[in-house]
Amino acid sequence: MRFSNILLVLGNHSHRVSAFRRAAEFARNAGADLTVCEVVAWADSDYSGYLTEATSRKLLDKIVAERTMRLQQMIDSCDIGDLRTAAKVLVGKPRFEIAHSVRANHYDLVIKTFESRRGIRHLADRRDDRDLVRNCPCPVWLLNAAEPERGGCILAALDMPAGRAEGNELNRHILEMSRAIAVAEGRPLHIVHAWRLPEKGGLRARGVPATEMQFDRMIVREVAKRSRWLRNTVDTVMGDSRRNGNDGVVPELHLLKGHAKSIIPDFAEELGAELVVVGTAGRTGVSGVVYGNTSEKIMPRSDRSLLIVKRPERMPAAVVPLHGAQRTSCAPSMDWSGTKHSTEDTARPSRKKSVEVHTT
Repeated sequence: MRFSNILLVLGNHSHRVSAFRRAAEFARNAGADLTVCEVVAWADSDYSGYLTEATSRKLLDKIVAERTMRLQQMIDSCDIGDLRTAAKVLVGKPRFEIAHSVRANHYDLVIKTFESRRGIRHLADRRDDRDLVRNCPCPVWLLNAAEPERGGCILAALDMPAGRAEGNELNRHILEMSRAIAVAEGRPLHIVHAWRLPEKGGLRARGVPATEMQFDRMIVREVAKRSRWLRNTVDTVMGDSRRNGNDGVVPELHLLKGHAKSIIPDFAEELGAELVVVGTAGRTGVSGVVYGNTSEKIMPRSDRSLLIVKRPERMPAAVVPLHGAQRTSCAPSMDWSGTKHSTEDTARPSRKKSVEVHTT
C-alpha cells in the first residue's frame, strides 16, 4: 500500500495555511501528489426567487474564481519544494462532491480540516463528517487544524472480528495505513485493542451462573485469547518489521478493558497521540442510523485528529493525462438544466518516491 494521490479539503477557518503546510509536508514525505480544494455549498433553489438563471450563473462563476485564486495564492506563498500540487473548487453538497471527486480522480486519501469539536457548531460538524465518512470510498483523515503539532505518536485501534473475513481485511488496512503514516512522519506507532465482557449481573439475568471465581477465570481466558489474537494479527500484517525494526517502526501493543468509544479517546489523551486511526463499516441507510459504528461514536469525544479507514472500493482503471501541468486550477461549470458538473484534474502528475507497506 502506498500514498500517491491526496485530496486536501480546506474549511473556511483561520488555520488554513498551517493545515496546508502540514498536509504538504506529509504528502512530500510520502512521495504523493496533493490537490487542495474547497467546496462551495451552492443550490440554485436558494436564489431562484430573486435572481435570474444567468445572474445566478455569473455569481457562482465569480465565487469560484475568487476561491480558486485564493487557494493558488496560498499554495504559491508556501515553501513546498518539489511537491506537485493542484487547486480546484467543487460546487454542491460536500459529502457527495468529495466522494465523486475521489472516484473520478483516484485519490487514495482525503484530508479534511476542522478547528474544534467543541461549542455551538459541534453537532453540525459531527453530522457532516459522519456523512462524508459514509460516502467517501477512501480513508478520511479529519485533521484538527487548530491544534499545534505535538510530535506525538500514531495510535491504531483494532477490533477483534466475530469470524468475518471483512473484519480481518479491515484490520489489515488499518495496520497498513498506520504504518505508512508512521514511516512518512517518523512517528512511533501504538496499537490498541479495547475489549469487554458482559457484567456479572447481566450474565446472571440471562440465566448464566457466574461466581466471582468463575468470572475471574473468564477474564483471564479472554485476556489470553485476545492477546494472542492481537500479536498474531500484527505479526501477520507487518511480518518481521515489528521485531527487527527494519523500517524504523516497532509498534507497541496495548490491550485495554472497557468500551472502545470512551477508552480509546482517553488513552489517546494519555499517550498524547497526534493521530488516532480507527476502522468503520461505512454503513449507510437504515443500518447506519440504527447501529452506527465505533468511529462515529469516537468523533465527538476527542479533539485529536482522526483517520477513519474502510475497506477500499474497486475503482475504474482509466485515468486521463493532466498534460504535464504542475500546478493547475479549475472551476466547476453548470449547465442550463441546473445540473452541476466539476471540471476536474482527472490524472496525477508523475510519480516520485512512495511510502510502501510490505505485508507477508
